[in-house]
This record gives sequence, C-alpha cells and structure tokens, in this order.
Amino acid sequence: MAITLTIYCCRMVETVDRIQKRNEALIFRVGEQAFFVKLHDIREILGGTRLDARVFDKTNQDVGIIHPYNRSFRLKVGKHEYEAARKDVKEVFDSRYRPDSPILILLGDSFHKIDCPGSADYRREHSILEQGLETDTRYSLVHSRQYVLHRLKNGGLTWQNTDLKDSYFNQALTPGEDFGGDAAGPGSSYMPAMERYDGDFYASLGEEGKQRLLSSGHHILILSGLYGLVCPLEPVQMYDCILDEHNPNFDTWKQDDCLTRVLADYVRKHGIQRIFEFTSIHDYRNVIDWGSLKFATNSVEVFHCFYKHADGPKGLRTLGKFVRNVFLNLPEEQLLLIEPGSECEQLIFSDQSIRTDKAEKLPIPRDWGALNLETIPDEDVRRQLADTEEQLVTLYRSPKPSSDAGSSIWLGYAKGLEKMLHNEVGRRLRAYVFSKYANDAWRLDGCAFWDLPKQLKDLLPLKEEEVKHINLGGWAYLRENLQASACNPLVSDVLTDLLAFIDREFGMDFDRIQMTCTYFSEHRGRATHTGTYTLKDIIEERRTILEHLNAAIDILYKTHWKDRNRLLKDAQCADRYERLDAILALGKTHDSEAVDQLVYALSDPDFLVRGFAAVSLGLVGDRRACRPLMERHFAEHNWGVKIRIVYAREQLKCG
Repeated sequence: MAITLTIYCCRMVETVDRIQKRNEALIFRVGEQAFFVKLHDIREILGGTRLDARVFDKTNQDVGIIHPYNRSFRLKVGKHEYEAARKDVKEVFDSRYRPDSPILILLGDSFHKIDCPGSADYRREHSILEQGLETDTRYSLVHSRQYVLHRLKNGGLTWQNTDLKDSYFNQALTPGEDFGGDAAGPGSSYMPAMERYDGDFYASLGEEGKQRLLSSGHHILILSGLYGLVCPLEPVQMYDCILDEHNPNFDTWKQDDCLTRVLADYVRKHGIQRIFEFTSIHDYRNVIDWGSLKFATNSVEVFHCFYKHADGPKGLRTLGKFVRNVFLNLPEEQLLLIEPGSECEQLIFSDQSIRTDKAEKLPIPRDWGALNLETIPDEDVRRQLADTEEQLVTLYRSPKPSSDAGSSIWLGYAKGLEKMLHNEVGRRLRAYVFSKYANDAWRLDGCAFWDLPKQLKDLLPLKEEEVKHINLGGWAYLRENLQASACNPLVSDVLTDLLAFIDREFGMDFDRIQMTCTYFSEHRGRATHTGTYTLKDIIEERRTILEHLNAAIDILYKTHWKDRNRLLKDAQCADRYERLDAILALGKTHDSEAVDQLVYALSDPDFLVRGFAAVSLGLVGDRRACRPLMERHFAEHNWGVKIRIVYAREQLKCG
C-alpha cells in the first residue's frame, strides 16, 4: 500500500527591531532594512475598516503588504515575513512626540507667546527633568530656574529699560513643579512649550509644521530665558523673560556651564550624533559652551544654521520656513551626511558658532602675538583659550562685528584663566586643607566651616559635586581675605597655616597670579555687567592680555607643573599632602594609564586617599574601574569614602 506524506514548510517569522513615526508614515525597521506604511492605512486597519495595506521601501517601491494577525501585525515582503506586536504599533501610532533618531534640533523660545487659559495639571513626564539627567545636573537646572524666577518676581531682570517684574505676563508665575515644587501652585496655567511659543520662527513653522516636527522622530530641545532648556511638550507657564547677555539670567545659565551640562547629559543619554541649531540669535547660541559640549560628549557634531542674508531675529522667519519646507523632508541618512560649510536653500550649515561665510581673509597683523597654548597640558583649559583665540580671529575678519563683540572675548579669556586656577591652585589648596584637618567623618577639625571666607567655602565642601570655581575677583584678593579672616579665633589656625602653605608652594609667583586675576576681574566685571567692549577695545588691549595670560601659563605649567610620571611617583610617597594632591591631579588628566595607580590607591590605609582615588577614577572615565570600585564599596567602612565610590560609579555608569 502506498503512503503519501505531505510535508508542510513552516515560514520563519522575524521580529521587527523598532517602529518609528515619521510624518505621514510608520517605519518598521529590521536590521538595515526599512519598510514604510502610510499612517492613513494604519489608522483604517486599527479602526477595523480595512484588512491590509501596501508596504513600501525607501525608494517608494511597493514591496509587500501588512495585515493584522492575532495580537500582532504581519508584514509580508517577498519571501520574508516580519511581525510587530499590535500594542507597540498602536503606541507609536498614537504618540505625538516619540523621538528615536540620532539627530537633535535645538530651538530658542520666543518673545511672543500664546496667552490663553491652559491646564492646571503639570505633565511631569514631558519635562526635561524626567529625561535621565545626572543628579547634580538636574539639581543645578532646578536651582537655576528657581533663581531666575526669584529675579523675575523681585526685580533685576530688564528688557528695553523696563524691569520685568512689572510685566503683566510675569504676575501670575507660580513656583510649581516646573520649579522643583511638590505640586502646581495656585492659579498655575500650563501649555506645552511648542504650543505656547508663537514668535517669528514658530509662526513660519505653522501648526502643520509643528506637528510634522513633533512626529519627525528627531529630538527637540528649546532654549528658554526662564526655564533654561525644555522639551517641546514640556508644560510651561506664561512668562516674559528672554536670554540677554546683559541680564543676570544669562550669567545664571552660563555659570558652571549649567545649560552645557544639561545638553551634554541629554546627548549622552539619547545617543545623539548631530545637533542642528536654529536659534539664529547670538545670545541664545552663546549660552552654550560648544567646545566643552563636544569634549563632554566625545565630539558630538554641531551644525549652526545661518540664513545667508540676515542674522539675529531677522533670520527667524526664514529658518522656520526652511525647517517646514526643506529640513523635515530630508531623510535621516541625508542629514547625517551634511558637510560643514555646505549650503541648502539660502542656509549655511556651519560648524562654527560665529558666521565666517562673509568674513574677508584679512591678514593677521605681525604684532598680533600668540598665547603659549602648546605649553598647556590641560586639554580643557587649552581648548577654552584656543576657541577664544579662534573666535577673535573670526571677529577680526568679519565685516560687521557686533558693537559688543569684545565682551565675549574677555569672558572667554577670563573663563580659561578661571579653569586654570581651579585645576592647578584650587586643587592644591583643597588637598592641603583636607590632608591637615579632615577627620574620618570628612569634616574639618579646628575650624568652623561657615566662618571661612567665601572662596574657601566654595572650594572645601564635603561633597565633590558641590565644589565650585573661585571667581577671578576671589583669587585676586584671596591672600588679603585670608589675612583679614585669620583674626577670627574659630578659623585662625587653619587660615594662618594655609597662608604659610601658599608662600611655601608658590612664593612670589602667587603675587603675579593675583596681579593677573585683578586685571581680568576688573575687565570681566565690565564685560558682564556694567558695559560693553568693542572689538577695537580688545585689539588695543591684546598685548597686555597676552602678557598676563602667558605669565600665568608659565607659572602654573612650567615652574610648578607636575607631569604624569611625577604624579604617579608622588601618589605613593609618604607625605600625606603630596599623595592627596597627586591623586586629585591624576583625575584631572583623564588619562586611562592612571587607572591602575588609582585602583591601587583604593586600598590605601588612609581614608582620604581612598576617597579621593574614587573621585579621580570617576573623572578619568574608564569603566575598567567599575569592578574595583564595587569591591571597595563592599569592604569600605568609612561612610564618606562610600559616598564618593557611589558617585564615581554613577559617573562611570557602572550599573
């Protein structure tokens, strides 16, 4: 008897890797492949009015069909079949803003805003505060929002010679959850930022453009004079507060690179590869330290988008139209291929934050002089000063520099000097005071902390994340302030000892450092608060600027510099101060070759050495330290050391 066998071939069904919403289509991605289905068709399938729909590839060729299957959607493309859960498809379809591309679009808020009744509910999930920011960065953002709000309500922020506390739109501002409160304040009225803002850029974008931008899949952040940085759907109140270099809110957002750190955290968290900046206005663009951002994010690419025929507010309408009509039509792959200096529809994509397209290549004068940048081993300081020098050359060659162009140059030089002093002198002072006076509770014996001069309170907090830079005015009068406060018996021993240490460590060189700080603090004060500097002012003063900066560079990086080999040796010496200073300095090098020595220091008998070793491992950023830090945490008995180990592991994202 013949037996007939029927063999059934079971087709392999692959799972869709991810689903994206792009303008008028859902994209189903499987490996390098992308399949497109029109939103209209998906809507009808979900609504039960159609059974299937066509699937298209990147070239808009019809390649298959999609249909519901039990609790999923099946895509049949040639001989292949792919599956996506129905709930995932519906979640993406219903989402208004679900970014997942490696591109971030950076916008500015607007002077004109929609003033109409909003919601009393604060949708916290839409806030940038819920975007996984580092704890200290999140705290800094909330604290800065609170400070700007305080100045808005109590005076000190002006616009066109009018104090903004008298603005009608600021009268109803309340300190709700958007400012770190536990609940919305009475009378709070919130609208999503993208709906609230109605200035030239947003008006040109239009309602349709706003919706297309939100559904583009690209990340969006908005710079705000009151809130710092907000997500597009973040609830914001009605307010009147622009970013202006001559207002205290600008200094607040620039202080300690507050917004730069927020932006860097966001970039790292979401894997951003490219930022396209469409703010158009110098003060908004300048609130971010772009050099520091690139360094902190391992060189994220930044493109500043300039309209060829107008700068500042005059370019906003054109930028809005460009985003609506051109930018949102470009596929992600093409946006990632744009080269610096390329042009599209009267727009220039520049990797420089200052326009260089119209600059004449004027020869630099022979007596221009130069900073001794090659002498500076500290990458952060060298980059800050090099960027300022490059900015000065660009402004010098610009046909129409702004009337206050020199002010930003003064601030750039001053910031470089401030970083230099913090990293080299501040580090030594912190190491010395802790080596002499810290007890095992990480508090200072023989000293009332709150009676210390402000400079030392900034430098000696118990928590590393609370250490602040001493400003240049503080450095200029540090010795005098220590001497004046030494008459207080509660701190006299510490301050007298510290004065003697400064004399031993730096001698007469500290007088020269203070002279440089006095010079720059006076000019920085005028550049920031009381007036402006033109480009001509800077060029006339350049010879003196170079003399002061190069003197400080020689003192700190030649006379008193310790190279890596010296630091590795000092990290094992018997003197407690030398050991602590070397451990802290190794962290500032960001050198992975220092990891072994720092890991070894985690087992040092001295609790201070162990604690500072953990701090430095976090700064170096090498994840090889994760396991040793975890093992040390289990064995450690000193609570202060444990706290520093936890903080270091958070910096390294050890998990």
